[in-house]
Amino acid sequence: MPQKKPSPKIRLLLGGICLVLGLYLGVCYALAVSILKPPREAVDDSNRLFIRNRIPGPDGETVVWTRSGSQAQRPDSNSQPVTTIIAHGLGGNPSSYFPLAEELRRMGDVVVVAMRGQTVSPIDRIDFGAGESRDLAAVAKWVKKRNPKTRVILVGVSLGGAASLMAAGQNPELIDGVITEGAFARLDWAVDEYLSVSLPGGGVIFRPTIWIVQAMTGVRASDVVPMDSTKALANRPCLIVHGEEDRVFSRRHPEALTQNQNCRVWIAPLAGHSQVPRILLQEYVQKIEATVQESSLKRL
Repeated sequence: MPQKKPSPKIRLLLGGICLVLGLYLGVCYALAVSILKPPREAVDDSNRLFIRNRIPGPDGETVVWTRSGSQAQRPDSNSQPVTTIIAHGLGGNPSSYFPLAEELRRMGDVVVVAMRGQTVSPIDRIDFGAGESRDLAAVAKWVKKRNPKTRVILVGVSLGGAASLMAAGQNPELIDGVITEGAFARLDWAVDEYLSVSLPGGGVIFRPTIWIVQAMTGVRASDVVPMDSTKALANRPCLIVHGEEDRVFSRRHPEALTQNQNCRVWIAPLAGHSQVPRILLQEYVQKIEATVQESSLKRL
């Protein structure tokens, strides 16, 4: 018997389902690309006191801005020199951290990093912490080569904070202390929460976005676990900063990052995600300086 053809209504229904599914997957793909390759913002180079450098790294060059410390402001010119490396997060801009770097000059030299896949970085896309941690290690190595006696302190925000923890855990000989703000403890937690910021349940609704990103990068979200790096920070100071009003990442991240008791936590009042340097600059600088002082004492 000849096979009965679907009725026009059934064909129309199947066509509609295929169209909706295609649109849904297209949205998930576009979202994945936007995460991997965020819009490139211009960096304000009008402050000529910060000097741009290009540092060779494992996957390409890393662009940084450096400025020497203010000798007149250093409390003890005979103390071991300090270099602070600042790493911004997803969607961040190096020039927005120049005011923080300017304040930190009284401790020593400062380096502000253009994170991979963003602003002026020649590297094509972000890497969710794995590649960024290698870039920060290369910058720390470059700093140590220029001044072998300096202590290196990483100050990282959000993705930059997660990468800072991973770099410190993997390179204990290069890094003497870590301060993070809004860093995630696990990438799988972070992605789920990030996708749910604008749409409750977005982490479930847009689950294919995570699969697409993993396929494009070869990085499994469950394998990027900065909280594991805190175990290696037992003899180095670590401060975890989290904004009281952070609506991107929940409190479980700072709680997980400090569960090994190798890191302290500061819940910054009234601050949202990545806002601490902007609204609590002086208090933030004091916390960083205290961490650096602790690093100095531990090295004596």
